[in-house]
Order: sequence, then C-alpha cells, then structure tokens
Amino acid sequence: MKKQLKEALELHEKANQVLNLCQEAQKKVDSMNRWNVEMAIPNGFDQHSDDEIEFQERVVERIWRSYQVLVNRINQNTML
Repeated sequence: MKKQLKEALELHEKANQVLNLCQEAQKKVDSMNRWNVEMAIPNGFDQHSDDEIEFQERVVERIWRSYQVLVNRINQNTML
C-alpha cells in the first residue's frame, strides 16, 4: 500500500504540472487572439496568423491529452 500511495502522489504532482502547463498554453492562445482583436486590427499592426494560432491550439490539445493519460493512470492506481 505504501508503494501505491507514493506512486499516486507522484502521479498527482505530474498531473498538476501538466495541467498548469496546459493552462499557460491556453493563455497564450487567448493572448494571441486578444492581440489581434484589440491591438493589431484596429492599429494596422501585424497579426498572429490563423496558422500560428491553430498550431498553439494543437499544443494545448496535446498537453490536455497528456493530462488525461495521467488522470487515467491515477484512476487505475486507486482501483488496485
């Protein structure tokens, strides 16, 4: 049981780190969109392209999938 507790704690820590990383990546997407709408378009500045934003959104999705894998491992660990 001691080993399972230690593994569960480690998985929870990793999951929290991955979730924080996902949150930061999503903030970047939001910031890019906000820049385009609030600054670039009204002032004629260079905008973040759709490709740049879509790439960052894929980054968020990949990080989210990694988080889900960790959550599944935590759930499997707690069922033992």
